Amino acid sequence: NAHRVLSDNAASGEITVNIDNLYVKNYMYFGIIFDQRNATLKISNGSVNGYYDYANNYFVKFDADANLELSNFEFNNTTNYIYSGTDIENVWLLMDACNAAGLSNRPLLDLYETLYEYSLKYGYDQTNGGFFNSGSFNKPASNRTKTWWVQAEALVSSLYMYRVTGDRKYLSVFEKTYNFLDKYMADWEYGEWHSDTTAEGVARLSDKAQPWKCGYHNGRAMIECIEILKAVKAEGK
Repeated sequence: NAHRVLSDNAASGEITVNIDNLYVKNYMYFGIIFDQRNATLKISNGSVNGYYDYANNYFVKFDADANLELSNFEFNNTTNYIYSGTDIENVWLLMDACNAAGLSNRPLLDLYETLYEYSLKYGYDQTNGGFFNSGSFNKPASNRTKTWWVQAEALVSSLYMYRVTGDRKYLSVFEKTYNFLDKYMADWEYGEWHSDTTAEGVARLSDKAQPWKCGYHNGRAMIECIEILKAVKAEGK
């Protein structure tokens, strides 16, 4: 739907969207990247900047202590649960959208760091690696399940942050999350990834194959990580 909204507004040269939730925001970024790189929709810098200003003024604001406040939690304003995966996925999707449009990511670095640091503070497993699912605003994650797509997006986001900042903290998060995935989430006997594990890495019974898995989150993450690691090596980092 996000891709369709982009295409429907292409004729006017503007992107005007009524965004209902963070998932739609994610796929708007992905739509920008997809269309720009496939030359099916030429998006001006002004359009991307306008969308960025709208989306982030609507969804996020920073208080004096630079804590992240999401003004539209999940699907409506009746819940104050924060999902680690959407925050860290937003970071790299917005970075990639700017790259696709030829825009510098430097002016947005504070936003990226704040989004990422929130998930790192409240959702990251410092002991075992990987990110927990969710929790109340400004509190440690209460849903400590580790879900495949959250870990996949964390890998990509961490490498993007490392490449842009050079801060090895992000590389460490990537390495610990990857090691958790490699040891506990990837099913080396039967293939694919387990959908969920406990905080300690015990696999939970759930659907193994579904449209959002290999063909999307974890498949895309592996391709993105390979490309970023190649770029980082070429840049001598």
